[in-house]
Amino acid sequence: MPGYRLPGPLCVTTYPALDEGTSSLTFSPTPGPLCASRGSPMHKASRRNTGAGSAQRQVIEKARADAVNLLLKRLDDLNQWEVEMKALTADPQTRAMDELIKPLSLRGETTRKLFFGWFGTVSAAARDKIRKRILRAMRKLKMLRDSDFVNEVKEEAYAYVYPNVIDHGKYERTVHLGKEFWSADDKTRAGTLIHELSHFVTVGGTDDVGVERKDRAATDFPGKEVNPKRDISYATYGGTRGTRLAVDHASLALKNADSFEFFIEGDEPSVVQDEHGNMDTEGFGDFPSLGNNRG
Repeated sequence: MPGYRLPGPLCVTTYPALDEGTSSLTFSPTPGPLCASRGSPMHKASRRNTGAGSAQRQVIEKARADAVNLLLKRLDDLNQWEVEMKALTADPQTRAMDELIKPLSLRGETTRKLFFGWFGTVSAAARDKIRKRILRAMRKLKMLRDSDFVNEVKEEAYAYVYPNVIDHGKYERTVHLGKEFWSADDKTRAGTLIHELSHFVTVGGTDDVGVERKDRAATDFPGKEVNPKRDISYATYGGTRGTRLAVDHASLALKNADSFEFFIEGDEPSVVQDEHGNMDTEGFGDFPSLGNNRG
């Protein structure tokens, strides 16, 4: 979950490889994926909360529709960018440089800047990866039913999922909605669904980069601080952390759920501000060199 939604659950999985998009049940994590809030395990809630009321269903439907519209908009932008690149990139030997600097239309330039800001690359392979993830996310959103959204009224979180497991009798179709989801604005609700669904291996297999578990090492990147007392790093939530991740480690940015969400939402990348344009003091704490230069 992004910085403005903390504390929120960190849902991670390492099976299978990023964006394989398989629905096979043969990938069984050992041990299973954990959902945690700020590093503490969050055990699966009681199954007594099996659905939502009429008013809540309307909120969910609105969030789903908004999420689909955001995904469609960004997919259309990517497709237009691809058309322009195919027209400009004729020489395979100069293709990589052309992808980065060849002049595009205003719309194409805006999409390229947004993509580079959140993912640190504009390669054809990266564009194809994100395009496929968008398509899978839209398919997943459209196949979900009211019963797939579980109202976790006691959870101090926006939402969480259990990637690569059968939850409520369904494989990667259950989305747990915490208390914060219901009071959020429309964009945050839509972004929350996009973020959480991207964790599913049948969608994108994304991670909350920087989370450390007992059964796996943290995927940190240069310049990021680790808590010296607990030796646990913070997840890459929020605008500053996400932008810095793209600058320092593009391959991890492509795996990061918040980076994907912010790209889909069209948020402006910044190493000093969050996705709303506010000063990101939490992000500054991760990067002393930036924090010391605040003036």
